[in-house]
Amino acid sequence: MRTGKNIYKRKDSRWEGRIKNGYDNDGKVKYKSMYGKTYSQVKEKLMNIIRNDNSQSLTKIITLTTAFELFINSIKFSNKQSTISTYNRIYYKHLSPAFSGSRLPEIHSDLINSFIIEKLEQGLSHKYVNDIVILFFAIINFSRKQKYAVHDEFNIIKIKSNSKEVQSFNYQEQKIIESYALAHISPATACILLSLNTGIRLGELCALKIGDIDFNNRTITINKTMQRIKNLDKQPATKTKIVIDNPKSKFSIRVIPIPEFLLDILRNLTHGASKSSYLTTNDVYKFIEPRLLEYKYNLTLEKCKVEYKNFHVLRHTFATNSIVNGYIDIKSLSEILGHSNVNITLGKYVHSNIEIKHAQMKNLNNAFISRHYIGQNKVENVL
Repeated sequence: MRTGKNIYKRKDSRWEGRIKNGYDNDGKVKYKSMYGKTYSQVKEKLMNIIRNDNSQSLTKIITLTTAFELFINSIKFSNKQSTISTYNRIYYKHLSPAFSGSRLPEIHSDLINSFIIEKLEQGLSHKYVNDIVILFFAIINFSRKQKYAVHDEFNIIKIKSNSKEVQSFNYQEQKIIESYALAHISPATACILLSLNTGIRLGELCALKIGDIDFNNRTITINKTMQRIKNLDKQPATKTKIVIDNPKSKFSIRVIPIPEFLLDILRNLTHGASKSSYLTTNDVYKFIEPRLLEYKYNLTLEKCKVEYKNFHVLRHTFATNSIVNGYIDIKSLSEILGHSNVNITLGKYVHSNIEIKHAQMKNLNNAFISRHYIGQNKVENVL
């Protein structure tokens, strides 16, 4: 007797076929039955459903937390450890408390919009809230591709940027910092000078090895960065660990020319050390991690009596000075900073201040005078 894999003959002489019909709220498979007088009739009904791909629309219902864990497992081998750590931190700090027990189809636009407003009212920056929302939709899009049931459509409020112009050190502050660093040369002060004059990031400096410095060609190769992240290997992930990985993007892998005065400092500082040694320690196995280097930088500002600005402002200062003073053209500067395009350099890293504006207006004033004065003789009736 032909029973088939999902088709069988009932005691009442009818034939019955079964096919998956989604999942219940507990995640158990539900089935739909079809009946016919003959085996062939039931088989044809089942084949029609398969041919029309209707079974693909019968999706399993899972919670947001389950979806997040599946999403992380799908990307953990193709993304940097720091990226995975950031996603975990954002999810379990913000999304999990709000939606961990919620099934995906239950999460709709009103809930997300209320969540966004609440986070903004808590004082989180617009950029950070936007990062949270981006992660949420990454989970949703992954779930859709995996045929899990999600809400049909989201109408999310637009998060307008409230980014503030990042400060840079003015001319006098930079001179004080550099004078102190030159008088107290150490790996830490050399890193400060490097960031102020090449724009190298904090993590990149900590991961820099002496072999990355080409003294003959006067260049530094940036091909890795150092970060302290959550140790996801330990559960719960409460402790942190140092990771040395590729820089934040492929554009961050770059070769930077070194100013001559910095080259001499680095040559004296690293004399006799192995190329495998870290620049910050002249040691193969020991290094200074980012938060310790930033602490040493903070002490330098205190000794210089310069108002505190975070380490990244050194990079901003380099970019601003390079453009305003015409030291480096914008395309070259963008590549030195490791940006994917010049718009990032201009929009995010080049800042003006009142001193710069005064200087530029002075140039405009000089240009006016040169147009309307011939030698010492004023052209009459100019105004």
